[in-house]
Amino acid sequence: MSPCCCSRPAHSTPSSRNALPREGLLDRVGHPTFRLVGYGADPERGNGATQIIIEGYRQTRVTRFRRLTPTRLELAGGLCEGDSGSPQLLDNVAVSVLSDVGDDCDEAIGQRLDTRAERKFLARYVKLP
Repeated sequence: MSPCCCSRPAHSTPSSRNALPREGLLDRVGHPTFRLVGYGADPERGNGATQIIIEGYRQTRVTRFRRLTPTRLELAGGLCEGDSGSPQLLDNVAVSVLSDVGDDCDEAIGQRLDTRAERKFLARYVKLP
């Protein structure tokens, strides 16, 4: 995966690998906060207008829930250019993969990984819970 942009460096250890979700997980969890991890631009830098600055190191950020649809998870920012494919994490579970960041990197819209269709696709390549 090509992860996201965020406010502080992330640390990786073999025990920090992310799991995949059980079917329908996001339908049952309410409105928690999510962790984003990646390498993309930092949308909070610059004077006023969003500037696209990709520094090439992994960062992490916590963001809040915005909306859930049958196929997408929409979060309140935290991702930007260069972050497509980044995981959106609930605890240590990768619940979606970033596909759009909205205008001025103000959203984080991801393809849900807990739907029946996505799990059917993923099961061809990985063992699912």
